[in-house]
Amino acid sequence: MVERGKDHLGALCVVAAVLAERAWAVMSRGEPYEIRDTDGRAVTASEAKAIIGQKWTVTDEVRARRRSKKAGKKAGKAPKDVPTGRPTPNATSAGQRGDLPLPPSSALAG
Repeated sequence: MVERGKDHLGALCVVAAVLAERAWAVMSRGEPYEIRDTDGRAVTASEAKAIIGQKWTVTDEVRARRRSKKAGKKAGKAPKDVPTGRPTPNATSAGQRGDLPLPPSSALAG
């Protein structure tokens, strides 16, 4: 995926799709999962780990080169100025486009 220029989320989605397809095939056939190499030959778990280590591990140099260079970016954090909760009658003035009248407080309790 790195060679194809995918970012982290793109790579995760591709891997998830492949795993879902394999899981479906195993469940529909009712047979245990069998690990195979890229040539289709059945391999043991230790052989598979060795193949992954030799052919498919991304080097630290490539990881560092592909990382985002954006300074100060805090990924995954929500903006701090997003309003939350229900607006109070004092916060909005009635009659503005898109505003709905608030029900009386007695209607909310029941």
